[in-house]
Amino acid sequence: MILGFLRFTRQNRIVVVALLHAAIAVVAVLLAFLLRFDLNVPASEFDHLGVLIPVLLVSRLASLWVMGVYRGSWRHAGLRDSLLLARATALGSLFALTAIVLLGQIGGMPRSVFVIEAILFFGLAGGARLSARLLHERRSLPVGASPSPTIRPRPTT
Repeated sequence: MILGFLRFTRQNRIVVVALLHAAIAVVAVLLAFLLRFDLNVPASEFDHLGVLIPVLLVSRLASLWVMGVYRGSWRHAGLRDSLLLARATALGSLFALTAIVLLGQIGGMPRSVFVIEAILFFGLAGGARLSARLLHERRSLPVGASPSPTIRPRPTT
């Protein structure tokens, strides 16, 4: 029974992390369009946005799954996880660009959006992972240790 509960919890964690990555991907695409067009996206670009979001969402989540990003623990995120996330982000962008070209939707779509979105996704997803690690480390301070370097424990007499 306990093993079944642990498996259920792990599956839920993967689903929650995938949903978080999906939300980050959508936010990154929207921000990329806003940055590309100086916060004033022309109405003609909304068609491109409507095509790009679903394609990028599927390719981004698939690349994260294929590269094994969901296997690691956020509690122990480090440089190796950041490099893996960078590779998965690049692969997802390549998948999305290839799909857009194969669908014949590349005409008129700004290519810089792919680069801007990848940078934003990597920063936001990596920031989420590292902030989870920092929160865990902050909660697990040794007894008598201070979270601030300026506050020192009183000496015992």
